[in-house]
Amino acid sequence: MGNEERRTVAVLFAELTGLSSDDPAALDAAYVRVRSVVERRGGTLDKFVGASAMAVFGAPVAHPDDARRAIAAALELCASGGPEPARAGVNAGEVLWGSVAGDRPTAIGDVVNVAHRLMESAAPGAVRVSGAARRLAGSTFRYRALAPLAVRGRTERVVAFEAASEIEASPLARPE
Repeated sequence: MGNEERRTVAVLFAELTGLSSDDPAALDAAYVRVRSVVERRGGTLDKFVGASAMAVFGAPVAHPDDARRAIAAALELCASGGPEPARAGVNAGEVLWGSVAGDRPTAIGDVVNVAHRLMESAAPGAVRVSGAARRLAGSTFRYRALAPLAVRGRTERVVAFEAASEIEASPLARPE
């Protein structure tokens, strides 16, 4: 590292359930769909790991409604495509943004870990959102409160919600 900076971002993890590495064409089609949704909503696709994707909203380009954009993208991914729905987790907060070992920039920190754990705890078709992401997204979505989640690597439980639907699309978060 060396050119890192602290950034407030929203991190989205989505797992494309039902995919197999035995079907490269299906994996490729799913990856293209994820990239399209994330980029249309103003996010940056960070990486694919197997059937999971990590996207960052707020770096390298920040928008005033990055948490809304991330949740809207997660809902879109979980509502469309494939024989089995995706599951997703969204968290927001401060990360370390920079290059690791000369690679392209990525987000590092607890915010990333919690977003991943939220995704792991979600059922297929569900979007789990942290209290921090919900606060930053404002009242754009309907939520169902969940019991605080125990997250590996943390002593405190994470306040979590399930995003149900968009109440009214923010003009900034709408796909262009």
